Amino acid sequence: MAEHKRELMAETNGTVVEKMLVDQSLATWLQLYFHEGREAKRPADNVQISEHRLKKIESAFNRHMKSLNALASMKSVNFTKRMVEAMKAVTQDVDDDQSESASSPEDQPRHNRLRDSFRRAFDLAPMN
Repeated sequence: MAEHKRELMAETNGTVVEKMLVDQSLATWLQLYFHEGREAKRPADNVQISEHRLKKIESAFNRHMKSLNALASMKSVNFTKRMVEAMKAVTQDVDDDQSESASSPEDQPRHNRLRDSFRRAFDLAPMN
């Protein structure tokens, strides 16, 4: 189990969310094999009990597949890399603005990008 966890963690970026998803996938793996092992060692005598156990196995399998899917989605998104790139872009914009304003503050008109972007929000909308 520990080896399986190390293998899954080696494939991630080590973020907290990915660690939680690895733990969830291991927990659902244990649940699935618990239910399958119980049915294999002591099969139910009653058809209704075996149907109930089959539903338990199927729901454990579905949970396990969803947890693996979430982990794979997180890996494909590469959330950490995108966040680093976004932070670099923001700081680069700030650095560029500071360097432009430091060179000639009188030449650059002072404007707010957000106000310009959302200016239409204050326009009256037709009520027809």
